[in-house]
Amino acid sequence: MTFLHLVVTSLLEVQIDQKTYNSMPYLTSAIFNESHGFGRPEMYKSALVGSVDHYERHLFLCYKDPSSWPAKVEAADYDPLPHSLVTALKTRRSEMLVKTRLTIIEEDQQKDPETSRGDVLLFPDMVKYKGLIESDMDSFVEEVLVAGKELPLRSPGPLVGSHVFICAHASRDMRCGFCGPLLKQRFSQEITKLGLDGKVFVHLCSHIGGHKYAGSVIIFSSKSENEPVTGDWYGYVTPDDVPELLEQHIGQGKVIEKLWRGQMGVEKTAQKELQQQRMGPANEDCDTCACASASWKE
Repeated sequence: MTFLHLVVTSLLEVQIDQKTYNSMPYLTSAIFNESHGFGRPEMYKSALVGSVDHYERHLFLCYKDPSSWPAKVEAADYDPLPHSLVTALKTRRSEMLVKTRLTIIEEDQQKDPETSRGDVLLFPDMVKYKGLIESDMDSFVEEVLVAGKELPLRSPGPLVGSHVFICAHASRDMRCGFCGPLLKQRFSQEITKLGLDGKVFVHLCSHIGGHKYAGSVIIFSSKSENEPVTGDWYGYVTPDDVPELLEQHIGQGKVIEKLWRGQMGVEKTAQKELQQQRMGPANEDCDTCACASASWKE
């Protein structure tokens, strides 16, 4: 191992942030890409489809930014806002109408003035509660998630368009910390290029499971106004895949099979069956198809 590799490895151990990475010389950043980025050896080595645990509703809580999140931001006692929501969720878990997942997302008022700390986004409900504080969380879980009502005196606003969530939780795993911001940058560029500003929204988020699949992306969108919103998970996403995700998945409602991990509301075994149905009889043996073996880019 060269001296430069040793330096980079040491930096990774202290979880550098994206700003630090951007200031590095080209050779150093290239080593990062090979060890934790899109050029790392493990890319495309694991099967993707069927790797999403079953759940039926996704909550996203806006709280600070990825560089400030501890490894387990949802459980950190010194981060009272996410901690109070997690505590309320755990207390009433058995009473909730559907199995619910919580993820933290960045608050980025400079780029998205409609988003602020304490906002809670619900999918597939496509609604947002604005500016919840610690004392609201018990009532939110009781009224909205258990009773299926609206939070008193805090009617939700509608969410419009398609929403893309990208794991960038560097303190949990540097692979996502490396890949996430670069993916968001490419998404933002392509959204503007395609005239999709105000129609497609991109958020950096905390750990969603499966860091080995970084870049990890979830897309909430519908094929048409009359169809329900789906939450599709993608793995091994690189910046070069972004145009296809925008044009094919969001634009035409076509799943990108080679990157697809699964879908909210679908059991693991059913995820494989669903993909087989989409791909047709010629691909019924999904154990040997490219998307299952993840060997399509080797």
